[in-house]
Amino acid sequence: MRIRRASAGDLSAIPYVHVESWKSTYRGLLPDPLIDDLDEMGRVVQWQQWINQPDEGLFIYVAEAAEGSHPPIEGFAACGRSQSVPFCDGEVYAIYLLQSAQRKGLGRKLMAAAVSRLRNSGARSAGVVVLSTNPARRFYEVLGGTLFGEQDGDFRGHPCREAVYTWRDLAPLTNAAPHWNEWGSGHPVVLIHGWTCDGDYWRLQRESLQKEYRVITLDLPGHGASPPIAGDFTLDLCARSVADVMDRAGVPRAALIGHSLGGFIARRFAQLHPDRVTGLGIIDSPFSLATSSYFDEKARAFESVDGRDARIRAIDKMFSPGFDENRKQHILAEMLATPGPIASRMFRVMSHPAIADEPALHLPTLLIPAAGKAMGDDALLTGMFPKSEIRRLNCGHFVTFEKPLELSYHLHQFLQKLHQ
Repeated sequence: MRIRRASAGDLSAIPYVHVESWKSTYRGLLPDPLIDDLDEMGRVVQWQQWINQPDEGLFIYVAEAAEGSHPPIEGFAACGRSQSVPFCDGEVYAIYLLQSAQRKGLGRKLMAAAVSRLRNSGARSAGVVVLSTNPARRFYEVLGGTLFGEQDGDFRGHPCREAVYTWRDLAPLTNAAPHWNEWGSGHPVVLIHGWTCDGDYWRLQRESLQKEYRVITLDLPGHGASPPIAGDFTLDLCARSVADVMDRAGVPRAALIGHSLGGFIARRFAQLHPDRVTGLGIIDSPFSLATSSYFDEKARAFESVDGRDARIRAIDKMFSPGFDENRKQHILAEMLATPGPIASRMFRVMSHPAIADEPALHLPTLLIPAAGKAMGDDALLTGMFPKSEIRRLNCGHFVTFEKPLELSYHLHQFLQKLHQ
């Protein structure tokens, strides 16, 4: 069962699950005319607004159904900044499951993903509001929720009573292991995302690669739905997370593909575990900047009073002129959801003055620099990766979005040669 972040492709399935879950849950708890009048199309409009409107305080996760099922998801969870729960940082706005999917552990998995994301966004406490007469409130009690109290509410114009549950310690609800998913079959490929992103940033490449390969994505420590950082954020910590996911997936060796920070991590993993890597793909990882003071200076700016604006300026420079503005605002909102001090620590890890002096990695490697010189010139790159091929693309830093077809093509070509 895959728990992943919702995308625009879920716009028809989420409202269906929403309304069907309402009908099965609230029948007998609310007047029948109110239940019968529930409108799936009305939900579609609402969810379109929520999914399509960039908001660094809203996160939606879905539980995928078996391939070929209708609908393609069995449930979803939505969470973000607290709106209805007093004295809490975060709130789980909704967890809904189809009746056929209940009592299978999906609710716990969705809750873990949602709360992990809240914690990685800086929330230290969270709550949920549930209809007082809803027997499903027992679910939150089992998860350790404390009844904060009851309040008057409104369900589509009908007065009702609501129970408010809170958690002051979110750790017991959080995923204990790295959040990861896999698709397809064949030779394994592990996709490693960049700074303050998550595994979903590989969606377009994953959809292409999974037709021929077993594709594994993960959220790095402190990112997405993985556990928050406990201690220092280091390349070794991230490499251990990749190794953990590979072990859990039963994958002894794989090709590692990393974007930006993910390229640094793929390289570090290969240094530590060369016998577990069949090949490397590194997409616009700024190795040339690692030897300068760039990352330390930017990290200090992110920690300043003007830190949020400094991050916005830094991220804005990663896009090409003319990049889709709505997509850009989505990416910006998602990256800004990581608190400034944590984002700074994650950014600083790419500072590596001695990177060019370290032993070269003699592994088959695909290097894809974007426009600009951040990744380095051919001399630097071939010195670090003597068995590399370089394919430069004229685009901004987010190659996965700006040149998805070209990137997928080069990855396919590289992987085919790797496994001939």
